[in-house]
Amino acid sequence: MAYSRFSLRRKIFLFCTAASLVSLIIQAILFGIASSGVIYAQERAASRRSIDNMHKELHEFSRQMEKTLHQIYVDPEILFDMGSRRSPRELQKKYQAFAHDFAVKTFEPEQSVLALYVYRMDETLVSLYRHATTPLYNYPDDLFKSPEESNAAQIRRYLAGENKGLLISSYYNQYRKKNLVRFVIKLFTNNATRNVGFLVCDVDSKAFLKIMEKYVYSDDQVVWIQPSGDIPIIETGAIPAASQGFYRRTVAEIGAGSWAGHDSRWPRRETFFEFHGDDYNLNVLCLLPRTYFERNTAALSGVLAVIAACIIGLSSSASALIAKSLARPLGRLSETVHRIKDGDTALRLENPGNDEVGELGRAFNEMLDQIEGHLSREYRLELTMNDARYKALQSQINPHFLYNTLDTMGGIALARKCPEVSDLSRTLSGLFRYSLDMRNPTATIGEELEHVRNYLYIMNVRFGNSIGIDVRVDEEVLAERLPRISLQPIVENAIQHGLKNKHGEKSVIIQGYLLDGDVCVSVADNGVGLDADALNAQLALPANDPLQKSGSIGLVNINARMKLLYPDRCCLKVFSENGAGSMVLLRIPAGDSHE
Repeated sequence: MAYSRFSLRRKIFLFCTAASLVSLIIQAILFGIASSGVIYAQERAASRRSIDNMHKELHEFSRQMEKTLHQIYVDPEILFDMGSRRSPRELQKKYQAFAHDFAVKTFEPEQSVLALYVYRMDETLVSLYRHATTPLYNYPDDLFKSPEESNAAQIRRYLAGENKGLLISSYYNQYRKKNLVRFVIKLFTNNATRNVGFLVCDVDSKAFLKIMEKYVYSDDQVVWIQPSGDIPIIETGAIPAASQGFYRRTVAEIGAGSWAGHDSRWPRRETFFEFHGDDYNLNVLCLLPRTYFERNTAALSGVLAVIAACIIGLSSSASALIAKSLARPLGRLSETVHRIKDGDTALRLENPGNDEVGELGRAFNEMLDQIEGHLSREYRLELTMNDARYKALQSQINPHFLYNTLDTMGGIALARKCPEVSDLSRTLSGLFRYSLDMRNPTATIGEELEHVRNYLYIMNVRFGNSIGIDVRVDEEVLAERLPRISLQPIVENAIQHGLKNKHGEKSVIIQGYLLDGDVCVSVADNGVGLDADALNAQLALPANDPLQKSGSIGLVNINARMKLLYPDRCCLKVFSENGAGSMVLLRIPAGDSHE
């Protein structure tokens, strides 16, 4: 069969060129949306990681400030005096230098403490420290003389509330023309039963600014810190005119305590997200204007135009070379395939070459060899399966003969007026019929209980009806499935090892219920007990070990089957008390029939 190699080369060339042109057209149409989305996602992820790290460092700084402020408890005398009936004049005279000494000895320079106030609960100033007070760098001598200027309303709300932790607030210092960070803690007596005052510490916002500048990587990025229900503490970056309205609305909502959060939305002009700290009520908010993404998109569009021209030239050249190198070996491979299809199954591709097409030819030859091997094995397997089916059908003769014989014995016993023998024969027949019928590897718990009742009937005939049976299985459990012959060996174990040597009243209690999505079946007896630790250790062995070491159908066998069916969600455990009986608990997933 002849093939037109020129036609194949032409098709590959036309396909590569057309695919490149179509791809570029589609890319040009979708690039505006796709690239902006990718840039947005990448920048948003980077910003979130950066702001998250910033929030953690701010939280650590605040925690250290709180720890430092609590150093006031080292001097319990001032707390005792503040809670006493001493007059304000006496307190102020005695502790005039306390705030200064506490600030100088306790705080580190990097904490940038500017002012420290010690107040009694009635807002009486006990002690005051102000750092480097000058006409240009001045601080209030009493925060409650001009509460509007010093934002003292936040302190009053904090004192009236139940929060015993640290308050972080802010106020605008008119002398320094900037916001200062404020930390406030409540002061209690040593037994923490009575609030006797509060400690206010004003800190230069540059302490926060140093932390923020480490994580702000773009001049377009606007980041600010604002507690809920309060004014902003500090911000970085210049807010574009297009984002001023959004910024003012957000600040107003947070300050009014009505902020619901906008972390999930993508505004048309900017992207915005926040981190909120529950411990110190610190909101770290980030605003990235939309113009930032538009500039990146425009830059990438220019790069795209250059790439487009290069792709068209390269695809044209590459398609011609690919077409030439593929046409001849593909033609040979196609001719070989057709000859094998026509019946020449022993034919193989000769000299396939060392490139990808040659690798395809060698794989094709190996596939043909494997197919011939599989066909031979399938034929031998089919002969083996037919022999196995024949032997399986033949092996069914003996069980059916046994069932029929027992049924006949039962009928004769009933006719001869021997009802006990008749019932025993029919029960034994049902027991064998259930045990030997392995067409379905699973059964319902109801079917298993019926099998157990047949077994217990025979055991009670053997032991003179001395074993009491109590079955307490919920209706919703009866339809759940489990491997066949799972309960009867457990009951047999209870009789053989627990009740056989028991004197007096003997009983077996079977319970079934659902627990946390699992089926639980327990078999308990009031027998002599057994060595539960040794048996549980044996049950903990891997599933394959017990099967290889034991042909038993007892607990070890059941446990091995359960582990094979439910590797991670089965439990067979033994509980026992010497002389007081034993309980075996089986727990498997509900609704998992393994049919």
